[in-house]
Amino acid sequence: MTNKRISPQDYINSLTDSQKEKILTLRTIIQSVLGDEAQEVISYNIPAFKKDGILTFYYSAYTKHISLSFFPTAETYKIFESELKDYTHSKSAIQFPLDKPLPEQLIRDILTDALPRIIAARSKKK
Repeated sequence: MTNKRISPQDYINSLTDSQKEKILTLRTIIQSVLGDEAQEVISYNIPAFKKDGILTFYYSAYTKHISLSFFPTAETYKIFESELKDYTHSKSAIQFPLDKPLPEQLIRDILTDALPRIIAARSKKK
């Protein structure tokens, strides 16, 4: 991958086949949760989605995993704590190994829970 990202599609095109397969699935899940009005952008040199002008979810690929990032996460992580026990995660990201199936329903559930929290928190900051 190069350091310059022109568009989310350029980012995706720079990935290996195994990264690309998982990232495209993750991207589709994010799009389905956000709906048609979501705008895909590059932020911090990785693809992200905005809804109503608010950055919501980021996605990125690495050598051994893909990552889903979003803020705020504490409440959402607490709700899904048992389901996330097998995944490396931080305060702002969840890593999904490239060599394991992507937990699509879990991701959808997490995004659905996190979205209104993100919108509410970010709307207060505007």
